[in-house]
Amino acid sequence: MKGSHMVVRVDGDACPVRASILQITNKHKVETIIYTDVNHEFSYETTCVITVDQGIDSVDLAIVKDIKVGDVVITNDYGLASLVLGKKGYAMDANGRAFTLNNIDQLLFERHMHKSLRMMKKKHKGPKKRDRHADVLFRENFEALLLQLKPYS
Repeated sequence: MKGSHMVVRVDGDACPVRASILQITNKHKVETIIYTDVNHEFSYETTCVITVDQGIDSVDLAIVKDIKVGDVVITNDYGLASLVLGKKGYAMDANGRAFTLNNIDQLLFERHMHKSLRMMKKKHKGPKKRDRHADVLFRENFEALLLQLKPYS
C-alpha cells in the first residue's frame, strides 16, 4: 500500500482477540502488524509480525516508535494507549472499549490506585473473567471504528 494509510497495530502478547482482528482487517483490506516479544512468537500468512527482544515494555516501545497519525492500536495497556493518543492515533482494548482523551486520565489514575493497593497488600476487585459478550462487543466496536476511519472510494 502506498501513501498515507491507516495501519492497525496489535499489542500481541496475550491478546485474546487476534483472530477477530485479522478476520476484520482482512475483510476491510486494512494493513495489520502484530507486535510480540521473543517469548510469544507466532506467525500468520497474511500479516506482518514484528518480534522484539524480551523486556519491560519492549513491545510497547516498538509500537510507539512505529505509530503514525491515524493508526489504530489494540492494547489492554493504559500507558501505551495514552502514548498512542498523544501521537494522534486511536486505541481500543480487547473488550471493545475505546481509549479517548476523555477517559484515559481516569483509567491511568485507577491503574495507579490498584498498584498502590497491591503494594500495601490490600485486596481490590480485579477484572472479571472474559466472556463471549466481550468478544462480540470487541468485534462490533472494532469494525465500527474501522468503518468510521477508513476512507472508501
